Amino acid sequence: MAFNIDKIDKRILFEMDDYARIPETKLAKMVNRSKASIRYRIKQLEQKKIITGYHAWIDPTKVGYQVYKIYLKVANKPKRRKEFIDYIKKEKSVFWLGVADGAWDLGITFFAKNNTDFYEFQHKSFYKFRDIILSKKTAVVAEVVISPKGFLLDQKKHKRTHFFLNPAKNQLDYIEYSMLRLLFKNARISIVEMARQTKSTVDMVRTRLKRLENTGVIVCYKATIDHNKIGMEFFKTFLYLSQIDPDQEKKMVNYLLSHPNILHVVKQVGPWEIELEIMVENYLKYTEILNEIKEHFPDEIMDVDTAIMGGDYVFPCRDIVFE
Repeated sequence: MAFNIDKIDKRILFEMDDYARIPETKLAKMVNRSKASIRYRIKQLEQKKIITGYHAWIDPTKVGYQVYKIYLKVANKPKRRKEFIDYIKKEKSVFWLGVADGAWDLGITFFAKNNTDFYEFQHKSFYKFRDIILSKKTAVVAEVVISPKGFLLDQKKHKRTHFFLNPAKNQLDYIEYSMLRLLFKNARISIVEMARQTKSTVDMVRTRLKRLENTGVIVCYKATIDHNKIGMEFFKTFLYLSQIDPDQEKKMVNYLLSHPNILHVVKQVGPWEIELEIMVENYLKYTEILNEIKEHFPDEIMDVDTAIMGGDYVFPCRDIVFE
């Protein structure tokens, strides 16, 4: 069921998707409403399940991991398919799980310390469900660039947030590890509450939080929004590119991210070079955007695949584990 939301609710969703830890006082000033009014509206968005949670987005490559993607076509066996999805959701090294119709049925983003660990994950997981796996495509993720949900305000966007760029091996202590778990479960948790739950001090938590942000371990804080509840559909688009120079690729990425309906651009080494996440009102609008992209880059785009998203889960096991 989709709800009709007004401009103020859309602005709240936009700002909390951009930075979920935004203070209610600041948000109230942005929309020229009282703090009590903003708190009430947020509560209503939560009760309607338009906002389903607040999560810190964490970059595994900043603590020594590599990131891989796997896309699968699976047999039409609903019971076994559900068993497979439930099994993958319990894997603590799965960053993202997508369920779709179209170019593929299941997509998995998995983080591992090396290629051997990745191979073992595939072998263990897929052998167990070999009776339903029809085909598989894998890729190594080079970079993910995300931007706010500009369609909420019907405007182009300029802000960029980067994932999986410049890997590092930051060592986390017990307090930082505990903070990541707390912030993933509730990105709006207060520093005071984090200090209490980690048996630390406010100053220690504040210092460590700044370090986690500055080193890129925590990339951003986002409200999780049920796109179906606001009348939107979610598509994955896969662009097969010709050999283009870096300047032209940069121009393409900037063009894509400036569009209000394009949320993520994923660059990877695999069957396709660029993967897009697009949120629109309907399939007709999606095809209009796709045609615009192809017309804008006729020499660069060789082919396109599409998947219609039915489920989208970040850290589906709901736990953060970095050994």
